[in-house]
Amino acid sequence: MEKCIVCLKDDHPTTLIKLRQKGCLGIIKASQERGDCLSALEGNFVHQLCRKTYTNPNDIKKYKKEKLVLREINTNTPKLRSKSHFDFKHHCLFCGNEATDSKKKDKNVFQVRTDDFESRIQDACDLRNDDWAAEVRGRLESVSDLHAADAVYHQACSVNFRTCKNTPVFRSPISPDAKPENKKRKASFARRRLLQNSRLP
Repeated sequence: MEKCIVCLKDDHPTTLIKLRQKGCLGIIKASQERGDCLSALEGNFVHQLCRKTYTNPNDIKKYKKEKLVLREINTNTPKLRSKSHFDFKHHCLFCGNEATDSKKKDKNVFQVRTDDFESRIQDACDLRNDDWAAEVRGRLESVSDLHAADAVYHQACSVNFRTCKNTPVFRSPISPDAKPENKKRKASFARRRLLQNSRLP
């Protein structure tokens, strides 16, 4: 079994195409236009339909448009707390929402325990180079040592941030005076369409 680098699904090699240099360059170019982190190397496998759709100019335009809509939704959604009230001990480094140390309640929350954690997140910020990266970088710049500050984070947020995905839906802040069902439905629809266009069947 081999894995398609676009849809990430395992499949039999006979149903996949083995990429050569030209195919890799096409996917890399499409990835740059989409603004995601997909990379391709000679010898990687991909479904023919996945490659065709992923590199299709019309699909790329549609993806970028839906990505912009999602960004506007996130930008226009008021935060649950201002940056001035951010507490590294109680708020997730990535999403900014409340987090509890795994020793107490939430097993999906971890403390920063390595000195190189900050440098790795800085690298992820450079790779993402988007609004979320700017927000996280701002938090990093406000503290000299994450480990010493007992900083905490949600595991799901950490994984999504480092793999160039969006904030986990269940961690996304929601305005208390907004209509939850409408806001959630609109954001969910945009994310679903975005995912369908970035990770094809």
